[in-house]
Amino acid sequence: TAPLLLADEPTTDLDAQGIARLKQRLQEREGAMILISHDRDLLNLLCTRVWHLEDGKIAVIAHRGWWKAESAGNAQNSVAALAAAQRAGFWGSEFDLHMTRDEVVVVRHDDKIRGTNIWEHSYADIAGVTLDNGETLPTLERFLDQGAKCKTTMLVVEIKAEGHPSTAAEAPRACRLADLAVEALARRGLLSPDRAMFISFSDAACRHLAQTLPPGFSVQRLTTTSNLEAVVGDGVNGIDFAHSVYSYASNTGMVDRAHSLGLSVGCWTVDATNAIEKVVALGVDAVTSNCPDVVRDLVGPRERFVPNPATLFVFRSLQK
Repeated sequence: TAPLLLADEPTTDLDAQGIARLKQRLQEREGAMILISHDRDLLNLLCTRVWHLEDGKIAVIAHRGWWKAESAGNAQNSVAALAAAQRAGFWGSEFDLHMTRDEVVVVRHDDKIRGTNIWEHSYADIAGVTLDNGETLPTLERFLDQGAKCKTTMLVVEIKAEGHPSTAAEAPRACRLADLAVEALARRGLLSPDRAMFISFSDAACRHLAQTLPPGFSVQRLTTTSNLEAVVGDGVNGIDFAHSVYSYASNTGMVDRAHSLGLSVGCWTVDATNAIEKVVALGVDAVTSNCPDVVRDLVGPRERFVPNPATLFVFRSLQK
């Protein structure tokens, strides 16, 4: 009988060729193994059972920054709102990205400015748009200047669906936006699993990111789907569901089932006290809120502070 193999992050520091050779050798090996890894492709290839271990802590994410803080002047997706979330020490600060016709990435939630889709504007058309606090519309480059100033607040990057997800044009635009975001993070030295994570409603963008990012990054699909196996099949390693479905999630055990599949679980946008209490009771890993200070008060000592990507403990049984 072959001895039990224990491997801790076996793909670390290997190039693509080395990873391919390692996968082949492990596939050919007889016997049981226990892997600790963030490499989703490796896990899907080799493993028959996944344990997703967390420390019971809950990440608090400021939705579009802590824009309700006095210093942010009620300006969502502003540089000041990001800075306020960083100063407060929240685990993460979420922000939304769109791409102009000439491929300038801007930080904004709504997909239209003056009644026209952002991807139909040139950047020059909208550069002078001001936010509620007087800031001009931030480009991603300027936004990341502030992001780089704090090493302990996760940048939660939402790739907006550039058009309705059912349209043929949406997928290439969303994937191109994802690539531009990744490139910008890399230029700032922020393309690291402990500095940035990605979320999106766009199936195409999620699949693209899951397939092109290095191992270890969190890519969560914003969803209300109950077909969690389909999410895993795309290589996506997390879900982020609307708090309005918490009763459904509770009744179906969706959160526990997601964890058993190795998925991290977030919930958005949770502002009311009773809703916060209910989703926390479900065992979610993260709560995104316009009132992150309220979430902090309710979570208390269970709040997670420093970004610490979940480790996946994976077991392969003796029987295939």
